[in-house]
Amino acid sequence: MTLSIEKIKQAYEASGDAVTAIEAYGQLLVTAGDDPALSEGILVERGMLHWRAGHRAEAINDYNAAIRLNPHSQAVQLRESAYAILDFYNKDLYNP
Repeated sequence: MTLSIEKIKQAYEASGDAVTAIEAYGQLLVTAGDDPALSEGILVERGMLHWRAGHRAEAINDYNAAIRLNPHSQAVQLRESAYAILDFYNKDLYNP
């Protein structure tokens, strides 16, 4: 079976198994090679899945990697949203 972003999304929607989907995105990222557009898409999708699974740092890391590949990526908005949510819920981080 050839992996693709769509196939991984469909498998995740059918099973709800985030761990397997995240691993599949990692495998697909390795095979993406020198295709920055594909790599960016994979990183954005994996980042969103990490966020849904509660892996906040991993999600932001994927968004940052996607932004390095394409500074105009949708990951910019996703990262800003993630920071806004974290700032809202973690006010005590600013009060040493």
